[in-house]
Amino acid sequence: MITVNDMRIGVVSALERLFPDVPVNSEGSGQGTRGPCLHVELASVSQVRIFGRRYKRTHSFVIRYIPGESTQASNDEFHGKGERLCEGLELIEAGGGLCRGSDMKYEIAEGVLHFSVNYGFHVMREQAQGTKMRHLEQEGTVKDG
Repeated sequence: MITVNDMRIGVVSALERLFPDVPVNSEGSGQGTRGPCLHVELASVSQVRIFGRRYKRTHSFVIRYIPGESTQASNDEFHGKGERLCEGLELIEAGGGLCRGSDMKYEIAEGVLHFSVNYGFHVMREQAQGTKMRHLEQEGTVKDG
C-alpha cells in the first residue's frame, strides 16, 4: 500500500530529476530560504469509499518555484518551468509503483510560480477478522429410490 510519505518522496525525487540545479525543499525544511528553489507542500489528502473495502485516495500537492533574488524571473521562465512540471510530474514512482498526476495547473502570482497536481489511486483495506461461523445445523432426508 502506498503511504503519504511514499507520495512525498516520489514528488521530491521527480523534482530533483527534473531540476537538478535547483534545491528542493519539502515541508518543514528550508522555511525562509531564498531562491532559486522549489518548495513542495502536501496540501491535502482525501479518501472516499467506493464500495466495501475499496477506497479512492487523493493526494494534492502544491509546488512553488521561487526565483533568485538577484534575477527577476520573466514570464517566459515561469511558463517554461510550468510546462516542464506538467510533463515531468505526469507519472511518478511511489511505493514501488507508478502514480499518474491529474488536475495539473499553474499560475504566476507575486513573482512566484504556483503549481498544483493531484495523485489519485485505489486503496483496498484489509478485511476485518470477524467471528467465523460457530455452528452448522443441517437437516436432511434420504430419498428412497
